[in-house]
Amino acid sequence: EYVKEMLDQRYKVVLDRLKEYSEAIENIVKELFEKETIEGKLVRKIIRDFEEEKGIQRDYEDEESDLEKAENEAKDADEKNEADKIDAKTQKEDKKRDNEDRENTASTDNKEDDKES
Repeated sequence: EYVKEMLDQRYKVVLDRLKEYSEAIENIVKELFEKETIEGKLVRKIIRDFEEEKGIQRDYEDEESDLEKAENEAKDADEKNEADKIDAKTQKEDKKRDNEDRENTASTDNKEDDKES
């Protein structure tokens, strides 16, 4: 009896929430008709915009911030790796030029020494 009562209560809460968010759900459906597939990020944005427009207080944690944070951290890491690769390549090229300059200077010095002899 207790379980049935709890299930009935949760069922009512879900139906109420679906009714409350029906406009947001319709917006999601419109996007799906247009694009066939959409990312969770867009779904969360549609819901968040709807909640802000209707003044609905959220009673759940926003997973998007954690997800976006992870995505941004991964993107930053990728950018840093690319920058590090470019920096390493530049340093290698600079070192090569320095060695060539030293060799050219040494060669020029040797030629001048030979001329003086």
